[in-house]
Order: sequence, then structure tokens, then C-alpha cells
Amino acid sequence: MQKDPSKLLEYASLLLSEGVARDVNLLEFWGENPATQARLRPVIEAVIAMLDKAAEEAEAQKAAVEKRMVNPNDRAAADLWTKLDETASTAKYTRHMADYDHALSIPSGPAGQAQRAKIVDEAVTYLKDLDNAEFNLQPIVRNRMAKLLMTKGDFAGAKELFQTVIDKKGITPEPDPFQQYEARYFSTACDLEAGKLDEARKRLADLLKWQKENLKGEEAQKGVSAAADMMQYRIHMAAAEAERKAGREEQAKKGEAAAVEVLMKLAERPDLKGIIFDQLVERMQLTGSMKDLDTLVLKALVQKGIAERDRPATEKADEKLLSRAVEAARELVSRKGTKDVDDRTAESADLLIPTFLERLGKKVEAANAYLDFIQKYPNSAQREAAFNSAGTLIVMDLRRGPDKGEKAVVDVDALPPGRDREALQPDWPGLRLRRAPEGRAKVQGGRRLLRPRPAQRPALQLGRLHADGVALLAADAVDTGRRRRGEVGRAGRAAQSAGGGGTEGGRPGQEARGRRDGQGDR
Repeated sequence: MQKDPSKLLEYASLLLSEGVARDVNLLEFWGENPATQARLRPVIEAVIAMLDKAAEEAEAQKAAVEKRMVNPNDRAAADLWTKLDETASTAKYTRHMADYDHALSIPSGPAGQAQRAKIVDEAVTYLKDLDNAEFNLQPIVRNRMAKLLMTKGDFAGAKELFQTVIDKKGITPEPDPFQQYEARYFSTACDLEAGKLDEARKRLADLLKWQKENLKGEEAQKGVSAAADMMQYRIHMAAAEAERKAGREEQAKKGEAAAVEVLMKLAERPDLKGIIFDQLVERMQLTGSMKDLDTLVLKALVQKGIAERDRPATEKADEKLLSRAVEAARELVSRKGTKDVDDRTAESADLLIPTFLERLGKKVEAANAYLDFIQKYPNSAQREAAFNSAGTLIVMDLRRGPDKGEKAVVDVDALPPGRDREALQPDWPGLRLRRAPEGRAKVQGGRRLLRPRPAQRPALQLGRLHADGVALLAADAVDTGRRRRGEVGRAGRAAQSAGGGGTEGGRPGQEARGRRDGQGDR
């Protein structure tokens, strides 16, 4: 069956727009980023292969049609040949324009620069043949050749080509305002990449004035304004890096602070928030104490932690990033009531902590953090969800899961020492208990029975866990008249009966329902 090269071209073009363009834009406007490049590279390499195959197949079919074209009046054959020729030409053109994307995906180290140079030289050689009035593509082709030269470090050559578009001389068709904008913006980027920061600042100032006067429309102004802020951020970061290399750490921190200020402005746009979080986490100096970091940076770390937490279970999450997310969330909680951290933000951060710990495999710490949340936020709308999560985690993973049988070191809130400890030893060797002043408890037959003091009426009295392999030691005492006592693991079973989710399953009255179901005290 004969392959259809036009379909292959169509699929490659779709992949370019849907799978490549976003990452290319990130690299263009935010600068080089190993994570983005690693994500982009396999996709653009697949696109290049598809375009090469489309051109090859179109040329082969075109040659076969030529052999059959013995009759000059064979209109169908002529039309097919024309279609195939257009497909081959478009595939080759698209492929060499996409060489820029390919070059961007390669890190710019010594080995990478050699690979980039090879890609760029081949692309520029092809595109030069289209740099004439006949093809009516000169502004597009010149901007692309200039950007290709940027990727291999030929900033002088790139600026020379950009200037021809800026000047609008000897180019067919005449560059439109957005093509001129592209040339002006990336000329500024050339100075930035070349380390000419003063020149970059001057060009950016000129660009801001030009774009305000020449680009019409609210949406256009909104887009170029954001791009200018991104350039300003990069200039601040480049200046900070230069100061740090020179041993001027205080000046470097000031530069980074200026960069953060720019990003905080950009973060007001919801469509840019995720991108900004990426830049904050992946580009800035995020070592050291969380107390020294801006609140926006802390929020960025938490957001990156959420992304790592939500990776498929079959993928390994970045443990370092998750650990930093835990620290950042705790710092946000400690800033509750400050200008940038309201009650809702602090509560959300507090509930995220156990989810990060759980993904890190620190299941007991996660269970404790859920219990901390329940006791800390008794009126929270998320309280029941936290209860369910704690119960399910402990019942499914710590009591019945692969960690079952681990020696337990437990600190229980309302259990006196003495022979009670001895009674629990057969079930949990190494159990360590302490007295809690707010309640009394007895142990019967290896079970812990809790009787809270009625005067206190705690919304939820939960045991504290500090080792793998222990069931949830909890008593739900919302209604002390209805709940006369709690039993080891009862709250966990209640949460499990609800499937670990929803809101009803974790309600304080769930244990009483368990007794009616035949799971009561025996």
C-alpha cells in the first residue's frame, strides 16, 4: 500500500504546533533550561524524522509519476506530480525551519555547541536559497536564519540579519510590525546572551517605546508587555550571576531580588503563573534556609512539589524537590497572617505537607501530619478528608500493607504507662507510650480503650504514630454521650469502609455505625 506523504506532513505539522511550540517559546523567552530541553528533544527529533520521511516519500512518488507521464495531455498525472512536488518542498522547508527548534533542544556546552553548529549550518545553507524576492519569504527566512545563528553563538551575524528586517530595506515583502518586533526583541536577546548587559538594557528600553507606538490592539500589547518583563527578568538574573562570579554575593542577592519582583508582577497573570513557578524553582539559587526566601518562591516550590507528587506511580518522583516542598509548605504555614500568606493559604500548605511525605514514602510522618492538621483546624472543610486520608493510609499501608510487622515505637496521647505497656507488647514489640493529661485510657486484652473527659468534648481525639506497622490509634469523640469508648484501629476502619475518600466516610459518627455493622466491642 502506497504511503501518503501529505498525511505524514500534516501529522508532523500538528506535532510541531501542539508538542513543540510551547517548549520552544519557553526557551526563547526564558533562556536555556535543561529540563525543558530534555522534554523537547525527543519530540522535535521525531518531527524531523517525520518531515524527512515525508519529503523522501513525496520525491519517490513524484519520480514514479514522471515515468508514467508519456502523454502531455495526462492532466491527472500532471496534477498529482504538482501536488507531490509541493508536499516535498513544504516538508523540506518545514524541516529546515524546525532545525532551529532542534538546535534549541541541545544544551549549549562544548559538545552541544558542536552539534548545534552542524544543524545550524545545514539549515542556513538551505534557507539562503529562499532568501530572495521570488519566494516572497524574506522577512520570515531572515529572522529564522538570524535565530539559528544565535543558537550557535554567532551573535554578531545574527544581529546583522535582524537589522535588515528592522530597517525594512531590500526585503520582499516588506516586514510587517510583528516581524520587526521579532527582530528587535531577539537582537536584545543577542546582547544578553553575549554578556553585553548595558547594551541589552538600552535595546530593551528602545523596544518598549517602539512596541507601544507600533503594535496595535490590547491583546498584542498584553503579550509584548509580558515578553518585555521576561527579558527584564533575564537581564536581572544575568547581572546577579555576573556579580556572584565576581564574588559580590550581596550584589548578586539584590539582582535576584529585582528578578523576583519582576516575576511577582507577571504572576498576577493566571496564564503565566505555572511558567513563572517553573522559572523560580529551576533557575534561582534555592539552597539554604527557607526563611530567607521570598513568599512567591516558597509558593513556587510547593507547586513544583505538587507536580512531583502527582506523577504516575510508575514514575520516580524527585525526592529532593519533594523534600524542599515540605520545607517550603512548613515555612508558609509559619508566615500565616503576614501580608502574602492569608489563613486559607496557610491551611492549604498545611494539608499539602502529608501528601508530599506520603509520596516520599514517609508514611508514618504523613499520618502524623494528617492528624496534626485535624487537631489544628477543627473547623476546616478539609478536616474530614484529612481524617479519611490518615485512616486509609494507616490501615492499608501500615497495618495491612508491605510494612506490616515492623517494630513499632508509638507515642499515644492518652495512655498511662506501667502494665498497660506490657499488655500491648505482644501485639507491638517495642511500643513506647506516654501519658497525656487530657484523657484516661485502659488496656484490655491487648486493646487500647480511650475515655476522654466529658468536660473537654474534643472534636476528635487521635493517637500519635511514630513508626511503621501500627494501626491508627484513634477515638472519635464528637458526641461523648453516643461514643462511650474507642478502640484501636476503629477510626482507621471507619475511613477504610468509606474507601478512603469522600466526606461521609470520615465523619465522627462513623465508629458507631461500625458497631451496628457487627464490628463493635467484643
